Amino acid sequence: EYELLPFGLLREPLKNVRRAHFIIFTKSNYDQGDAKKIEELVTSQINFKKTHIFKSKLINNLQKYSFETQQFASKKNMQNKRLIGFCGIAKPLIFNKLVHVYCKKNTLILNFEDHCNYKNKDILKIKNKLKEMNSNTILTTMKDFYKIKNLFQGYSIYVIDIQHEIENLTSFKSLLLNKLLET
Repeated sequence: EYELLPFGLLREPLKNVRRAHFIIFTKSNYDQGDAKKIEELVTSQINFKKTHIFKSKLINNLQKYSFETQQFASKKNMQNKRLIGFCGIAKPLIFNKLVHVYCKKNTLILNFEDHCNYKNKDILKIKNKLKEMNSNTILTTMKDFYKIKNLFQGYSIYVIDIQHEIENLTSFKSLLLNKLLET
């Protein structure tokens, strides 16, 4: 897994992280299983005198899309809705957990391949499962929303929107600005 493409997920050798002035470990507030291993691998390769390490938290927000206004409205939860949650992302673990945070019951989750270009059979599968559940409500990621929104006109669409919030932001901005002014 920690090999160069096409044998693993790395786009360049791990040792090249030594060139970095900043490293940000994302989703620090969610356990993804291999986060500690990745952090150990990366930190074993860096020069702590040159490289600054930060973490960012994943902040999520539930939103409902309105076809009439073509805008989103924030929601707290959707506890009593029957729905299908689906996504096409590499590691859907966090998405799957969040679906159950926002909707405690009556939920089916479908995970598609990363960067999924939804085909007719995929959309049909979702719509048939919705029909079986007697529901017209879906929950997906913002990325997937833009791929499927025109295929679900007349349905109730919720989206989990994700943002990253860097911890110690003031320090990060200051160090980054200093580094930019050096060049």
